[in-house]
Amino acid sequence: MTFLGEHFWWISALFGSFCAAVYYTANQYFRMPWEGMVFWRSLTPLVAFTPALFLIEWPEQPLFYVLPLISACFCLVADSRNMTGAMRFGGGVTTRLKPFSVWILFALWFAVDHDYRAALLADPLKAGIILALVCAASLITFRLARCAVSKDAMIFFMPALLASVGINFLVKCGMDLSPLFSGIVLFPWIEALALTVFLVLKSLGTGSKVSFGAGLRMFFPAGLVIGLSMTLMIIAKNIAFTYTPNPAYAVAIVMTAPFWVSLFYLATGQSEKADVRNGLFFVVTSIILVLVEKGM
Repeated sequence: MTFLGEHFWWISALFGSFCAAVYYTANQYFRMPWEGMVFWRSLTPLVAFTPALFLIEWPEQPLFYVLPLISACFCLVADSRNMTGAMRFGGGVTTRLKPFSVWILFALWFAVDHDYRAALLADPLKAGIILALVCAASLITFRLARCAVSKDAMIFFMPALLASVGINFLVKCGMDLSPLFSGIVLFPWIEALALTVFLVLKSLGTGSKVSFGAGLRMFFPAGLVIGLSMTLMIIAKNIAFTYTPNPAYAVAIVMTAPFWVSLFYLATGQSEKADVRNGLFFVVTSIILVLVEKGM
């Protein structure tokens, strides 16, 4: 296996986790309305990826072009909850609860991908360890529910978690239906175009100035940070998806974003009221899953 296939997937995913930490923590301080957040996270990759459209090979499968449109709908649900939740609960709580989606995504891909399922079940020891990790994650979920802040956050973020599963599932399908660089560029470009058009029409239809007034003028520095971090996270995660048999493995690494958030809180002398220890244990189970599956 090449170096890219062996190592670059988790290096890309790890870089994506840092970008995710920046993205989800930024609005704790910028406090931008969610429409502005979604507008910027859509506009930036749309602009960034447009020049590459003339250099890539466009996929031949018609289904490829449908998937990012569906994914865009999930993005509206996920981003509206994530950005509002970041203001309400903080970036640390937001990122620590997101690993719950890893296990749902893992089970979903296990169910639909026959070849992957057969390969995993062919190794009973590995399958048993993974099952134990799933049980451990479930136990941690119940322990998180005992913390009032984390319980409220879990209820609030559940629609976003399920939407995130849908997004990552569709992205992995899109990567599998397209040449490497085509999928990395074109899938998020179509998704960003759909989101941008929706928000423009929403703003014009309602007469709201949130997307443009708040997003483009009042929150330009915040929008730049949010947009760039999202664009880099998309690139890193899509590369990782290309080299992993189950998208949950890459997402598990991306979901180590709480590590970066915790370092930031430690450096700035901030504290959190949520159940930090069990939340970080949740992240650790995701990391072990990757180590077991990839034999690192």
